[in-house]
Amino acid sequence: MRLSLRMAFLVCLLVTTSTGCGYSANEKLGGKFAFVTTRYTSVEKPAWYQCILEKGKIRKLSDKYGGGIWSADGKRLTCMTTEGIAIIDDQGNELESIKTPYKIVSMGADRQGRIIVYSADNPLDRTNRQYYVYVYDTIAKENRLLYTPDVNHAPHNFSLSKDCNKILFSESEIPGKNSTVYLMDVKTGIKQTIWEGADSPAWFPDGENILLCTNKTKKGETITGFFGVLLKVNLSTLDYQILEQINEMKMYFRVSKDGKYLYYSKPLPKYKKSRAIVVAPLDNLDKEIVVTTPVPIVTSQGTLLEYSQDFGADWYQGE
Repeated sequence: MRLSLRMAFLVCLLVTTSTGCGYSANEKLGGKFAFVTTRYTSVEKPAWYQCILEKGKIRKLSDKYGGGIWSADGKRLTCMTTEGIAIIDDQGNELESIKTPYKIVSMGADRQGRIIVYSADNPLDRTNRQYYVYVYDTIAKENRLLYTPDVNHAPHNFSLSKDCNKILFSESEIPGKNSTVYLMDVKTGIKQTIWEGADSPAWFPDGENILLCTNKTKKGETITGFFGVLLKVNLSTLDYQILEQINEMKMYFRVSKDGKYLYYSKPLPKYKKSRAIVVAPLDNLDKEIVVTTPVPIVTSQGTLLEYSQDFGADWYQGE
């Protein structure tokens, strides 16, 4: 499919204004979303940019940062960089740079800015990779090795409890798709298996329940017929409630601070190879609200190849 540069611009303009003035879904929901996107990239020079969506407008910060997590007051973001971790303000100004022993592949941080947990990748050779889980104490200014998984086991999707005593995460075997959700003690590194064959864990605001996506029942039986199911699991009893049967590749689930919404990244069939940030009420998950509308990514000759992809949203709803 060929698309002139003028036509590509018109398509982009139509897409970004189709919900009114800017991204009106964000204005109705309130707060601001931090996320990474390809919407400011080019086919010739691909890059991911950390952005903020606020009051219906997207602000591009930098391609130096990614995976931004809001502080409790919504004034700072804890981000991953090529050299480690950076604390930036909501205008993209770097406030602090933290070097890590190896390249970070996944990260979580508490809202008060006290504890940062991350996994780092040390390639041993072409086929074996050793991952490490570190905790960085922002007061003591030190990295502490917490956990060393088996070779070719990748920990990711970190999320800290409100009291910063527990870490929720998933660990995948590579190569392969087997993943398990664990709960780990921040001080001792002792981990508890929560659910085998599960991924994308996230805390509910009450600190007693978690969200996870699985394709297996608690008895280990494989669920067929759809991508998986989304569960609300009580950590004390491991009793669960089925929230939704997932028929498409939804990823990066999180629960809003007020406990009323689920938000995630998903493809929109209308836009080729796209991903958008979507919000849905927990009491009616079919009622999806598209927060970021994809825009076209074209070559310098005007060929439309795909649409933008938005990932890793963190929603600041206010204090």
